[in-house]
Amino acid sequence: MKKQFLLLSLMMMLASILLVPTQIASAQVIVTEVSITGVITGGLPCEREWTAGGVTHWRNCVVYFTYDSDDDRLDGPCEMNMNRNIFSEIGYPAVGHGSWVLDAVNVEGGYWAGTFTANIDETGYMSVYIRGKGYGTLEGLLYETTTHSVGGTDTAYIKTLPSYDGP
Repeated sequence: MKKQFLLLSLMMMLASILLVPTQIASAQVIVTEVSITGVITGGLPCEREWTAGGVTHWRNCVVYFTYDSDDDRLDGPCEMNMNRNIFSEIGYPAVGHGSWVLDAVNVEGGYWAGTFTANIDETGYMSVYIRGKGYGTLEGLLYETTTHSVGGTDTAYIKTLPSYDGP
């Protein structure tokens, strides 16, 4: 009797494991490579500029760009608010950081916002790392690029994040 009960118990456990549907969680980030060109369209003078200890400081400088890309989600005007520290009279080396907002004119109700860091080495070579996220109809998207010139064409990446619908 004990053997039959044990055998029946094992069969019920095995049946419950095999017959209960399982959900496999899968999530995938989709990365889209985009060619993007930025053109400087204007700017405002920095709110503050001063030199101390051989370093020139710029604070709250505004630069305006227009972006054109092979992806409508990145076309439109952009405003960057920049802070920079310059370590020589020739303008480099220098480091900077700030924020930016891109109005995606071809995407109704969507815009991008994020931050950037910049470095210009002693030879004048510049790299700017830009990162942001989509808002409104662009919610769930991340933007990332490294540019090596002020204005010009670069490769950017739009990452589509998997959605979460709850437990």
